[in-house]
Amino acid sequence: MSADPTVTTTPTTPRFLTYSVPPVRWGWWDVIYGLAAFFLSLTLGIVAVAALNLGADDADVFGFVSGIVTYAALVAVVVLASRKGLKSLAADFGVRFRWIDLPLGLGAGLAAKVFTFALTAVAITLTGHTPEQGNFTLSDQSLWVLLNGVLIASLVAPFVEELFFRGLVLRAARNRVLRRGGSPVRAAVIAIAVSSVGFALLHLIQSTDVTLLIILGGSTLALGVINSVVAIATGRIGAPIIAHVFYNGSSILLALLLGM
Repeated sequence: MSADPTVTTTPTTPRFLTYSVPPVRWGWWDVIYGLAAFFLSLTLGIVAVAALNLGADDADVFGFVSGIVTYAALVAVVVLASRKGLKSLAADFGVRFRWIDLPLGLGAGLAAKVFTFALTAVAITLTGHTPEQGNFTLSDQSLWVLLNGVLIASLVAPFVEELFFRGLVLRAARNRVLRRGGSPVRAAVIAIAVSSVGFALLHLIQSTDVTLLIILGGSTLALGVINSVVAIATGRIGAPIIAHVFYNGSSILLALLLGM
């Protein structure tokens, strides 16, 4: 497998300290385009649901279609951004997998999940309230559990969200700092912060009460930080994708076991 052309390394220097600025023309405008496409799709979906007064069965169909459209829009933005760069999702955004990414990803996902359990207990204790549901509601029909719970939430969402946040956003932030003369360490710290906070904020719109707001905000921020560190350390988003799949998939499995 070819080396990442955006990275230069020496045998004695940690990888996260050796990133150079790649010769690409994608950056913050592409991040803005991606967020605009996401929120436009989301807004149109909300308006359509309200206008059509959808029932439970129709809502499952619409949820699946809107999920495909929303994530397809994000992928399209990233692919178009790559056309202004190295013309490869692997070279531009680190979309590569190695065998070591499996244990790395599972470890990262497990760490994030343990943190979420602890945060949930603290949030419920502080607010005295237990959320009636999480940020995802499973259908009572097996087909829609498979399509919306397994396919969209556990497979499509982790890949697309990591591609956007740990691929485009993280690298755009890192490159901007480096181009302005910042050190590799400063670039890495700012990139981790921007990618993680943006990822958490995107999920806060799914909160229905203060307790869920705390849980969603803290847990997605933690997953974002962990995955960002792994992405910078490895130069790939393979392990972050696996971590995200484990995190979402285990949540769906737990919801099924508890009958939520």
